[in-house]
Amino acid sequence: QVREHLAATASGQAPTTSPAWLEAALEAVPRRLRANPSDGLAALRAGLLPVSTLALEGPGRTSPPIARAVCRGIQLMAVPPAAVQVRKDVDAALHDGAFAPLVGVMGAHVTVGAVQFPCIAAVVNLVTIAPTVQALDAAIAAGVAESIVNAMDHNSADESVLEAGCVALLHLSEPRANALTPEVYARKRALVRAGGMRALSEALEKKGHVAAVAAAASAAIAKACEAGGPRGPAPAADTSPEDIDSVAQAAISSGALGHLMTAMAAHADKAEVLMYLLRALAQVGHSSERTGPHPARAVVGAGGVEAVAAAMAAFAQDADVQASAARVLIALSHSGDAE
Repeated sequence: QVREHLAATASGQAPTTSPAWLEAALEAVPRRLRANPSDGLAALRAGLLPVSTLALEGPGRTSPPIARAVCRGIQLMAVPPAAVQVRKDVDAALHDGAFAPLVGVMGAHVTVGAVQFPCIAAVVNLVTIAPTVQALDAAIAAGVAESIVNAMDHNSADESVLEAGCVALLHLSEPRANALTPEVYARKRALVRAGGMRALSEALEKKGHVAAVAAAASAAIAKACEAGGPRGPAPAADTSPEDIDSVAQAAISSGALGHLMTAMAAHADKAEVLMYLLRALAQVGHSSERTGPHPARAVVGAGGVEAVAAAMAAFAQDADVQASAARVLIALSHSGDAE
């Protein structure tokens, strides 16, 4: 019944004379899925994803409450894990243009955080369910990264939107392979061109004192700058130093390192947040292994060594913090720079 109603709504044939009635009808999907999360799989199997995106192209463009309700429905139905065939169906839908309506709604309601959050969360869940690299490429080709950055710019006081945006940028940077190939770096560079690194840096600057934002932003910076090290994939043999350097330089020029230092001071007593922040420093530093000493020098110049020492002193008995801090020092020591 919900699928038929959404299809009618998308085609303009639903009784839309009462926006409140239509909103209440569409809210039935997220309300049902919040009460019974396991029904998300049934919703996807019933074909709710394609008709939901159709509804976004119609009344969702003009009504923030309707857009919010449909995006919440997509967010809640696309909750991993999902069955193999459902994952394939979602992947195919994303290749066929399912991201475009989400991008359109994000642009139409860019200042409405209540729409932006479920929309970004829907993007995250969709790319998490979809198993292929091509789904990530489809997201970037559709302008998802630019829309996320735009949402973060226009809702910089909304912690939930900033956190969701950081998490989405992190997922779009995922290699989904055992090596960091030139294709992976092409996607990372596309995120930089879209303003992703600037948005992550500004999220740290404006809301880095909020633990969830600090953790999400630093995790996304680390993923974007991923360049090897003791944990995680290594750059493939045919990955050029220029590819690695361009992403590291974006982090440096955005001012992210200084904001990481400020966030480390703000969360000096929170081991779980410090580990995210330390990982970001380590990945920028690891870039020097392939690109020359500038990234490592930037980490040192921003006060990275002092921040590492402070974290190690504050959590002398915490093996995880000690390991995270040591990885920064390992990254710097691998820079090949005697200084």
